Amino acid sequence: MSLGIKFLLFGAFLMAFAHAQNEQKAAAAAPAPGGNDCNCQCISLQFRDSKGKIHGNCKSTLNGAQWCYVKYDKYSPCPDLRRSQRFSGRYWSNHACATPSEDSPVCKYVFPPFVRETAFASSASSKSVADGVV
Repeated sequence: MSLGIKFLLFGAFLMAFAHAQNEQKAAAAAPAPGGNDCNCQCISLQFRDSKGKIHGNCKSTLNGAQWCYVKYDKYSPCPDLRRSQRFSGRYWSNHACATPSEDSPVCKYVFPPFVRETAFASSASSKSVADGVV
């Protein structure tokens, strides 16, 4: 085999290898931009229904997804925040069940959102009641 053909084959091999590497890199998905996930946090508020099942605090599912009441209520940055029909002034989220803990290394330097003080902020943190809606 001549030297020119060897170079041509070697060049074709390198191009095929480089193309395969680019294909592999393109297939990997990157996480969504953000950073507020550290402030999308669950609280321990939960309730027990008439059948004895505990709801909230990521211990139950709603439409197939775990959920919990959230810290900071309406000021929470959770992207799927919903107002509670059961507890006035409280909000809940599915997303909060999948976020890193506030004391995790990823959240070490994240500051909490500005929260206006309310009388409700300190009440109902770990109540258990019977039946009803989220």
